[in-house]
Order: sequence, then structure tokens, then C-alpha cells
Amino acid sequence: MIPKVATVLSAREWESSLVASAQRAATIRLVGRVYQPDEIEAMNVDVVVVGAETSWLSAARLQSWRREGIRVVGIYPRGDTPARSLLELGGADEVLSDDTPADAILRHIRSIPTGRSQRIRKAGQLIVVGGPRGAPGRTEVAVALSLAWSRSASVLLLDLDQDAPSIGIRLGLAPRPDLVDLLDDIRSGRAVDPKSYPRYRDLAVGPGSHRAERYVVPSTHVEELLDATLAAFELVVVDTSPGVHELEFVFKRSDHAVLVSDATAVGLIRTARMVAEWAGPPPALVINRAVGATSEIVRAARKWTGLEPAAIIKQHARIREAAGKADSPDRYLSKPLSRLAIPG
Repeated sequence: MIPKVATVLSAREWESSLVASAQRAATIRLVGRVYQPDEIEAMNVDVVVVGAETSWLSAARLQSWRREGIRVVGIYPRGDTPARSLLELGGADEVLSDDTPADAILRHIRSIPTGRSQRIRKAGQLIVVGGPRGAPGRTEVAVALSLAWSRSASVLLLDLDQDAPSIGIRLGLAPRPDLVDLLDDIRSGRAVDPKSYPRYRDLAVGPGSHRAERYVVPSTHVEELLDATLAAFELVVVDTSPGVHELEFVFKRSDHAVLVSDATAVGLIRTARMVAEWAGPPPALVINRAVGATSEIVRAARKWTGLEPAAIIKQHARIREAAGKADSPDRYLSKPLSRLAIPG
């Protein structure tokens, strides 16, 4: 079988030489020269050839490809020991210096067993919980769903609201380790150990950072974080920043989405605007803080958002009291959300 191969574009000579040699020899099927990782994920490829100089490359990214059954040939500048170590740490099938002749690289590619039957492990599912600005209760819904699902699956709740991270405080967790610590471990090549994550009952948590020196996690690092944690947990639930734009790539990547809206007219209009910019899978709409006739709220939600509410949470003082005391979400919140079955 002729392997389907993609190369990651590089300014170094090895990549253009390999492409030219592949076109002459016709011993592999070159299906693309890509620039970003999501281009590879959209392709049905057997082998990726990537240089260690690629800015977004990490051990977690390499491991993610390997879990998906994609074989990896890594190229590093001769004499660059850290670059070679990165490729080896990520589990590249072949690690070659960039002065390896193109014909020899082709032979290495041909020698690698390919086929998606080589897939190592099914990655977990990614669920995003989003909502517009205006405090619609997004975090409380994310906590309640994650706790409920953690009774029958391994679940990680990640706080990716970098403007106002609140999950750690909400659950009464220590300030450290936080998201930055967890990411440092992943970027250093350590495999994710679910037992090492902060815990609230059966739920693993990746709390946001409250350090004095504010650190915004770059999108490429968030991708690495998701790659690594999805390999270790059955479900990864992400509490996002308000709106779509800041974490649009997370919404696009998600398997399932929950959209939380305040029940007021202003809340529904804000949610409708977010739906118009939506970039992920069709969301399950949760209406929060409902007051009055449920039927009227449902009609308004259908009219303004075009979505059928999956759950309606009535306003109740006990919901806020439980949140303020770092207790589990009150049943007035958790019971309506029980209609959202565990993804799978």
C-alpha cells in the first residue's frame, strides 16, 4: 500500500527537497503541504513529516497524532540535541537529521507500518460550556454538569476563562497547582497523570491562574493542553471566556457544546448574537435564572436564538447560597441539568 503523506511546511531545505523527490519517485502519495495542525487533523493521512523547528510543535502534539494512528517522521537540525529530544519525547516513529538525503527519508517513510488500525487509543470527548457576557451562570452550569458526569466517567473540568477564572475559588481549591503549572508539566514532556490533578470529589480540575503576574495562555499552548488531557480523561469540560472569538478554535474542535443564557430579554438577545457567530457543534441551550411562566421563556428562546431549550433553571436563592459556600450545586440547578445526558 502506498502511504498517504503530508509534510509540514518549513523554510529549511529538507522539506522542499523531500517534496521534489517524492514527486519524482512516486513511492508515496503526497497529499498536502500544511502550515497549521488543524489542516492535518482534517486530512486522512498515514504519515506526517515535520521539522522540530515548527513553532507550534510539541511532544503533546506528536503524541496526539500517534494516538490517532498517524505515523510521524521527525526532522531535526544536525547537532541540535534539544530538537532531537523533543521528537523522541513525542514518540516520533523515525527521528532523522536534516542532512539525511531525501531519497533516504522516503525509504524510512515506506518502512513504517501504516493504517488507522494502528490507532493507539480513542481520545476523550471535548465539551465546551459557553455563554455571552453578562454573567449568565456559565461556570455554575459547567461545575454541575462535570460533577454529575464524573460519577460514571473520568472527567476533567478546565477553567479557560482567562479574564475572570473562578472555578478554583468556586470549589474551594488551593491556588496551586493551577493551569500554568499543569501546562508547564505537559510542555516539559511529562505524561498527564489524572491522579495528580486537584480534585473535588471524583472530579479532576484544572483551575485558572490567580497569580499577581497575569499570564495569558497562548492558543498554541491551549491546543497542547487539550491534546494531552483528552488522552488521559474520558471527558474534558471547558469553562470558556464570554463570547466566541477568544476561544473560537476550542469551540470548533469540541465534540459537544452547552450554551448558557440568562432568561431575561437582554440575556436572550446577547445569546442570539453569540449563536449568529457560533463556530462549533449545535449547542444544547440552557436557560438560567428563569422567573415566571416557562412557556413564555421557551417561546422567546426559540424566536431569538432558533434553539430549543434543553434545560430551564428557575431562579432560586439556594443556588447562589451553594455557590457562595463552595458546596456542590444545589438540586434546583442540578436536577434540570440531568436532562443533558453524559456525552458518548
